[in-house]
Amino acid sequence: MFGYEDRRTPKERERDLAHVEKQAQNRVLARSFLDALRVRLEQDQGIQLGLVSNGLGFLDDPSLLIESDGVTYRLEVKVDHE
Repeated sequence: MFGYEDRRTPKERERDLAHVEKQAQNRVLARSFLDALRVRLEQDQGIQLGLVSNGLGFLDDPSLLIESDGVTYRLEVKVDHE
C-alpha cells in the first residue's frame, strides 16, 4: 500500500545498525546493574522492589520501582561510556 524506498547508502545502513546494536548492549548492561542492585537491596534493606521495565524495547530503558516508607521511587539507568 505504502511504498518505502531506503535511500541510505550501505555505509549509512551499517552505521545505523551499529548504533542500534550499541543501544541494545547498553540496555542489557543497565538491566544487569539493576538486577544486582535489586538483589542487594532486598537482602540488606528489606525494601519492596519491582522491576518496571526490562529494557528490551526499542526506546525502553531499564527501570526499577523502589517503595520505602510509603514513598515510591522510580530508578532509571542509562549507560554513559565517557
